[in-house]
Amino acid sequence: AYRFTLPASPHHAAHAEASEITLPGLLTHAEKAQQGHWIVEGAGGLLVPLSTTLLMTDLIRSLGLPTLVVSSTRLGTINQTLLTLNQLDTLGLETVGVIMMGAKDESALSGIVAHHHAPILAQLPHAETIDQACIRQWGEVLRAIPKIARALGV
Repeated sequence: AYRFTLPASPHHAAHAEASEITLPGLLTHAEKAQQGHWIVEGAGGLLVPLSTTLLMTDLIRSLGLPTLVVSSTRLGTINQTLLTLNQLDTLGLETVGVIMMGAKDESALSGIVAHHHAPILAQLPHAETIDQACIRQWGEVLRAIPKIARALGV
C-alpha cells in the first residue's frame, strides 16, 4: 500500500516524502489482497507510529489478525518481548505465540516462558541475507507448527 525510500519509522518515512499513511488506505489495500494467505509484517514493532494518530496496534485491531511476535535473541529480548506480549494482552489482541530469531539463548527462552503464557513456537537462525530460499525454508518450519498453521488457515 505504501513504499518509502527512507529506512525509518513508517510515520517519519511517509512525512519525508510528503505522504501520510491512513487506516482507510491500508484497509483498502488489505481488501484487494484478500486472495490466499498473507502475513502483515509489523515494520518495527507493536507501538511504531504509522502516522501522527495511528499506531501499528490500530492496524492489527482493524484487520482482526492474530499476532505472532518475532523476537531477536540478543541482549534485551526478555524485556522487549514481555513488554510486547503484555501490551497485546492489555489491548485484547490475540497472540499466537513467539518466534525467536538468532542464536539459541536458553536464558532468554526461560525468562520469557517464566513470565508469560504465550508459547515459544520456534527458534530460527539469523540470516545474513534474506532471499527466496531463506523465506521458503522459514516458511516450511513455520507451516509445520500446528498452532501457526491453524492461525494461517493452512
